[in-house]
Amino acid sequence: MELLRQHCVPVLAVGQLHKIPPPISSSLFKEDDSCIKWLDKQAKNSVFYVIRPSSVRGSEWTELLPKGFIEIVGERGLIIKWAPQKEVLAQQSIRGFWSHCGWNATLESVPEGIPMICNPCFADQRVNARYLWLVWNNGQWNQNNE
Repeated sequence: MELLRQHCVPVLAVGQLHKIPPPISSSLFKEDDSCIKWLDKQAKNSVFYVIRPSSVRGSEWTELLPKGFIEIVGERGLIIKWAPQKEVLAQQSIRGFWSHCGWNATLESVPEGIPMICNPCFADQRVNARYLWLVWNNGQWNQNNE
């Protein structure tokens, strides 16, 4: 940075360009876009979007859910392995977002005006959560209950 300052090269932080669609999906996993049709049928501000970041691989990821969870949720919710997050957060039915507060999740949620429950795990997520909570007033973070 010092070298850049010495040569008067302007350094600008650019963000929130997520509305410009990429030519192809940037996801490393196959996205299940069936959730968009389900969200379209829900009332405005009636759905709370929850993600569970993990390194779970394979088709047995549902085994990690508590016994009977899928049956209890039933028709009241939708559980899928990988959602197209940008599209989900742009849905009018989304009322809130429980997130690990990764930078992409933050940049996709804030412009949509979606309030967040912050559950940071590592790396930049704590800084992002703190910023959402204390600066942008768009998130809640219970630091004592991580």
